[in-house]
Amino acid sequence: MDAKHRLGLRIKALRTHKGLSQEEIAERVERSVDAISKIERGISLPGIDTLIRLSEPLGVTVPELLEPIWQEGTVDPVRADLELALMQLARSLDDRSLRIAVAQMRVLAEF
Repeated sequence: MDAKHRLGLRIKALRTHKGLSQEEIAERVERSVDAISKIERGISLPGIDTLIRLSEPLGVTVPELLEPIWQEGTVDPVRADLELALMQLARSLDDRSLRIAVAQMRVLAEF
């Protein structure tokens, strides 16, 4: 799977996780529904301006949005949703709780 497809799957997973339709995200980022559809299907690669605009309503930074481009292999949309959920939960924790959560994740990762 090429970079365009991995990025498109990531954007779609983030959008659906936020409960946004293509129409809603298109309106928020001032792009057409067709443009969003092409990005999500891996037909076109968005420019930096579009990536910046997409990051805000999707609740991620541009580097987080681009992460799948550097990954090898396929992107599992379910796994992408779960990783996003973990990341968002981590952001909501205070420092003490985050340290505990990281310790718990390390224990789980050992299995």
